[in-house]
Amino acid sequence: MSQAKNQFLKTIKKAVPVLLICLALNGAMLGLLWTHYTGGLGQAGEALVMLENKLLDMRFVLRGKQKPSSKIGILALDERSIQKFGRWPFSRSVYEQAFLNLKKAGAEWIGLDLVWDQPQRPLLAEALPEIRQMASNPKIGTETLRLIEDMDNVGLADRAVVSAVKEYNKVVLGYMFYEPLERDNVKALSGREFAALSAMQESVINAAILPDGFELNKYPDLAIGALVGNTDFIAASSPNFGFFNNEPESDAVMRWVTMLRSAQNNLLPSMSLKMAAKITGRDIVAVFDRIGVEEIMLVNPDNDKDVIKIPVDPTGRGKVMLNHLGPSATIKRISLAEAYDGVFSDADAKTIKGMSFMMGPTAMAINDIRANPFDSTFNGVEHHATMIDNIISKTFFRRPVDIYRQEMLVLAVLGLVFSII
Repeated sequence: MSQAKNQFLKTIKKAVPVLLICLALNGAMLGLLWTHYTGGLGQAGEALVMLENKLLDMRFVLRGKQKPSSKIGILALDERSIQKFGRWPFSRSVYEQAFLNLKKAGAEWIGLDLVWDQPQRPLLAEALPEIRQMASNPKIGTETLRLIEDMDNVGLADRAVVSAVKEYNKVVLGYMFYEPLERDNVKALSGREFAALSAMQESVINAAILPDGFELNKYPDLAIGALVGNTDFIAASSPNFGFFNNEPESDAVMRWVTMLRSAQNNLLPSMSLKMAAKITGRDIVAVFDRIGVEEIMLVNPDNDKDVIKIPVDPTGRGKVMLNHLGPSATIKRISLAEAYDGVFSDADAKTIKGMSFMMGPTAMAINDIRANPFDSTFNGVEHHATMIDNIISKTFFRRPVDIYRQEMLVLAVLGLVFSII
């Protein structure tokens, strides 16, 4: 008995150093994983993220292309539109007729993946000095001169697009923002960083539930440095706004869409979130914890139990993982030129009725290329439409809320098991 006991103690004594080494390695791996979660690994962390991203992309490719589940389409500023309207940017006057025809065809909401931040000046402006000299001629009245000067301040094209937006009545105007670290761009707007914000107040998310004692300025990761909005004249044509920034990963592939950002203690919705809310007739509600955005919901104003819950990233930045549908043109496209002419095939006319659209450039050289796992030449406007489809159809691609805890627990258990073995 004594001999067996001594043998057992010798075995334990030999195993202790190995066990301690295994436990130390396991602890180091847990620390490494935690540092990776908190973004403290630098380039090594980037390598881990890249590996995870590529595995995620592979899952989409293996799953294959899927059809959109909701009635969302692309109003494409495509090659056909360039052939019809000439060089980009098109005169804003063309949108009036296109919107009118879509409205007649029964289309619903239109979101704009572009911003009109400068007035479109008529060529008449160059002739104003001479026209003013002519005003001394009694045959040319001061009223005529006033009308001409008004045309210089607000051109006919801008008047046409404002008329189009007002008459259509279901348009979400787009705008973009600069990050605080984009110092040169922010500096260029010095004194006017948030000048466009006053026109967007009706689109500010008021239903923001924050912890006691917290305000939006407590979440610096959500703050923007400046925003570029539409001209005052155009901005006054609609109460609906959404930012259209696309933020790809370091390998230029879009995997997440930012839903919310803040500016001067105002919570602002993205284009896809605002469009989804308008299409479904719901209110946007954002719930915060002490880290950041915990949950985003679209709530039926007539039934607060009818809720679309949008799963966000666990880091509190209000990002949602894209459930990619497929390569470019997976979502139905209607050319702006086709909408302008108002001549639709029977199949398209049937499709357009009740459909909402994201309008943006898809033609080469003017499009905003943002790759997805299926297509390296995917258009940015299609990402907005994809996210809108994800939200409306509730077909989210999500990570579990407690994924970090699960991963660390699995690693700890496996490390312990292998240490004992």
